[in-house]
Amino acid sequence: MKDRRFYTEANREAWNRAVRVMRPQRGESLERDLARPDFSALDRELAAQLAAIGLAGKAVAHFCCHNGIELISILRQGAARGVGFDIADEAVAEARKLAALAGVAAEFERTDVYDIAATHDGRFDLVLFTIGGLCWLPDLPGVFRIAARLLRPGGDLVISDLHPFTMMLPVPGEEAFHDPYRVEYSYFTGEPAVSCDGIDYVGHTKYDSTAKYDFPQKLSDVVNALLGAGFSLLSLTEYPHDIANLFGHLEKDGKVPLCYLLRARRAGIDRGI
Repeated sequence: MKDRRFYTEANREAWNRAVRVMRPQRGESLERDLARPDFSALDRELAAQLAAIGLAGKAVAHFCCHNGIELISILRQGAARGVGFDIADEAVAEARKLAALAGVAAEFERTDVYDIAATHDGRFDLVLFTIGGLCWLPDLPGVFRIAARLLRPGGDLVISDLHPFTMMLPVPGEEAFHDPYRVEYSYFTGEPAVSCDGIDYVGHTKYDSTAKYDFPQKLSDVVNALLGAGFSLLSLTEYPHDIANLFGHLEKDGKVPLCYLLRARRAGIDRGI
């Protein structure tokens, strides 16, 4: 594999293009949603987990925050401070605009998550990763060590993401899609997937994009990287509902895991981090 910076900068360019493609397709829908005081962009299980943890008075760091709507939702649920980190210039600009429209004092920083400044160390009670964040990161142990740095002792890390099982299954519209339950891709590939057909999760259009790289990660990769970074695993729950709007044809049967929710806690001892 190439070095880490090669992949993160390539994905930065691809995501900048993607945000520009999706913006006119979405129109003013996000602005209308955020105008409703009851609107939340959080998955229902994630919202319940955060409520159980308790957000009041907490400082939250959202890694790979994209356009910030989940962090805005968290601040509306009572968090005292929220900082979102994302590598894409266009996404951060959109996040700042949406936070201003929502009247929420969220902070957004344009940075490679591997370069988050030491000035943030020990300033957060919760670090959050949400759907589609981890898969763009070439070094899980590295990013979890940074998350541990940012957390106060006893702070929590929460991941709400697609289940890695879904990596094995094509979705309708893909050439490899035949039977919805037919495994077409290896769970153990280990190599980054590269494509140039865009990242349009709004209109699902194909367009010429610069190369983007996503990294297949087994569930064991995530857990072991967390343990190696000094975290204790508190809970790991798998669910059959579709948080990506890609697997509705599987959600209706409720037979396979489509997403998961993980909670881990930073140990009080640094373990050399």
